[in-house]
Amino acid sequence: METCKKLPMVVLAAVPYLYLAGVAAVGLNGTAFSVWLVIFLLLEVPNVVYAFLWPRWGGTVEGLLFWNMVIKLCHIPFFLLLAAAVVVLNVYLLPLVPFLFVLAYTLVLSSSAYGFSALRLAVRQGRLDSLQAAGHIFWQCMFCGDVVDAVCCWRRLGRIAKEQP
Repeated sequence: METCKKLPMVVLAAVPYLYLAGVAAVGLNGTAFSVWLVIFLLLEVPNVVYAFLWPRWGGTVEGLLFWNMVIKLCHIPFFLLLAAAVVVLNVYLLPLVPFLFVLAYTLVLSSSAYGFSALRLAVRQGRLDSLQAAGHIFWQCMFCGDVVDAVCCWRRLGRIAKEQP
């Protein structure tokens, strides 16, 4: 049963690579948007819902923040590859920039759902005040800042948990 609880997070960590596989299979034509839409609706949206339901099923702040951090760290190679492709193929990818922005931002927000859920739970438990949580939520919505904030949140709230009796 414990493995089943971790499966959605592992799937979310693999989502950008599934995008690459799907686009490689169909090519960069009009069906690339369809690949994104199918993966978004079947994998990302349920993951966001799961992130907010997990605390009801015994998920902890530390667990949510750990998976938030792991998922974001797993996405780094995808974003580096995406940035390199845009730099190298900028003329050819220029028409796709709006689509690539939407793809990247949906990944940022869907992986941040675990952070949002953890921050909400931490505020409810009195481990974090609302203003601090709002600041963390802001950074969880920013490119690059989300990874740094995920690591900082996990380290900070993990350390607070160890100090409590």
